[in-house]
Amino acid sequence: MASPAEVHIYDQQGRHVGPNEQGGTDTEIPGSAYWTPIVAGEPEADARRVSIRTADLSHNYRLRLIGTGEGSFDFFLEIPDRSTGTLYQTTYVSVPVSSGAEFALTLERGTGFVLAADADGDGIFEGQVAPSGVFTRAIDLPVNLTLTGTAGENGWYVSDVTATLSASTRPDLPPIVGLEYDLGAGWQPYQAPMLITQEGTRTLHYRGTFADGSQDVTQWVNVRVDKTLPVVTITQPSAITYTLCSTFSVEYEAYDAVSGLETITATFDGEVITSGQTFDALFLAPGPHEIVVTAQDRGGWVTTETRTIEVEATITGLICAKHRLYDMGWIYGPGAHGIVNSLDAKLEAAQRAYDRGQRHTAANILNAFVHEVEAQTGKHITAEAAAILIRGAQYVTNRLAQQIAVSPGFGGKLRAADGMVSVEFAPGAVAELAVASYRPVTEALTMPRNPVGPVFELSATWYSSDAPVGSFLQPVTVTVRYDEDDVAGVSESRLALHYWDGSGWVEVSTVVEESQNQAAAEVDHFTIYALLERRHTVYLPLVIR
Repeated sequence: MASPAEVHIYDQQGRHVGPNEQGGTDTEIPGSAYWTPIVAGEPEADARRVSIRTADLSHNYRLRLIGTGEGSFDFFLEIPDRSTGTLYQTTYVSVPVSSGAEFALTLERGTGFVLAADADGDGIFEGQVAPSGVFTRAIDLPVNLTLTGTAGENGWYVSDVTATLSASTRPDLPPIVGLEYDLGAGWQPYQAPMLITQEGTRTLHYRGTFADGSQDVTQWVNVRVDKTLPVVTITQPSAITYTLCSTFSVEYEAYDAVSGLETITATFDGEVITSGQTFDALFLAPGPHEIVVTAQDRGGWVTTETRTIEVEATITGLICAKHRLYDMGWIYGPGAHGIVNSLDAKLEAAQRAYDRGQRHTAANILNAFVHEVEAQTGKHITAEAAAILIRGAQYVTNRLAQQIAVSPGFGGKLRAADGMVSVEFAPGAVAELAVASYRPVTEALTMPRNPVGPVFELSATWYSSDAPVGSFLQPVTVTVRYDEDDVAGVSESRLALHYWDGSGWVEVSTVVEESQNQAAAEVDHFTIYALLERRHTVYLPLVIR
């Protein structure tokens, strides 16, 4: 180190090399030395040197550089990784430093030797300093070690490890006539490669004996083995289904008994969340929602736990949601109470029809409910409240009659009862309220080949006139899911949505997500659809004379 900075090194037992508070110097790590070069040709008086005779990258030394004045430092770090026979030589040149500033690094594989930087000395490492250069070269010591196994992260192996000792064949070194090792049970003569199966960190000492009877310096490495995945548990939510007027919390925990946790992340519908976070189902779209918790340990093992819950809208739930929105002031203004009563009357009528088993009648009444909410949006109902009520009513009618009232302002989503087909309408797809329906096709059609997934009909009529909707103002996205059994003998990449034009099947431009087993296409009108394999086109060579 050439700079106004102190060098401190700590081993895993907390032993220290570097200046101490009493004005002296600690050399507590065995085989360590700390000195200021004063011989000719060395740096100025502020230069410092530290050495640890048996240091290795597996020892997990903690490095701290602490500024003692204003200026910049040049730092040169050299450390071997004996298990791979590699010497790392790392340089940091002209790094700005001030009094009290601190730079920290734990020496281990995978760090890239990047220093964490606390430039103002407040204890918060807000920056990083990458090395100016990292150089490597092979090392050949009197006794060399080779570790063989599946490498994970941070110097851990994720499999059993084989340790092999060998004597150098360098002619400038005296011959080694004996090898021995110690894995914690005392020194043993080395005769064959050692298999290390025990998980955790094991310290392997090894050395050789020269022909004259003297011993080479004892080397040692930490061998880290982690063959166990971390454990992830989602403890909440405990239920599978939640109503519009319910709340729930997401709680999870993770642990790793071997290498320890590196990271744990959780998402709700793709958004990052924290354990203990509470959700109000009123503000969630009815339908499935996915909780994903992923933990990675320091060895590199990853465990992912997934839980799917359903926010379920019912007619009763819509009544509750509407009154909550009124209490929140989202149904507002003079006459708001009358609007609430009018909406209540429609929902209660829909419930009575449902109780009588008149599912289509109940769906039609709910479509009228959507029509009234749409008419009052921006007048007495906020857009946020309207979105909650409309998507809730759409969810209910979708389940009752495989139909939804498509809102001009909010669009909507129609789903097949088996979940294999979904149809998404963007806002602005229709100029006025329309009713869209899904029907599986059971009648015989001329099929050019076996369909992948269902054959189905989509239809739409105007709410006000019951006349067919000829085309849509915005593309409507149709997504078809399929099972692996459906694509036996079919090239998934050649799948495409086709529509029936009355006399034949017409291909629609389609995006196939093979990893998700689904295909999506945009359409501008409704008819009968099927997912088919595209026709093959054969190009014959053209010979030019």
